[in-house]
Amino acid sequence: MKIHDLLKKVHTVGLCTLVMAVAIGAAVQKGSSVYVYDESGRMLFQRSGQLNGYTINTVSIKKGSNVKVYDERGTMKFQR
Repeated sequence: MKIHDLLKKVHTVGLCTLVMAVAIGAAVQKGSSVYVYDESGRMLFQRSGQLNGYTINTVSIKKGSNVKVYDERGTMKFQR
């Protein structure tokens, strides 16, 4: 993943640089993979498994007997 995909929007105001948070707009099951998109429809990441649910901050994907929770950057936060 490229750095601009992680940061998405960077605004410079005077000497300060502000990084705007990326929110999850949608998570879609396509075959055996889950595709996660931002609010503008740009794909954030893809993971294999069954979509269990999502919020603006997280996506839950079931693979086997485990459910993994990923943040908007595609980083796994925890599993159960």
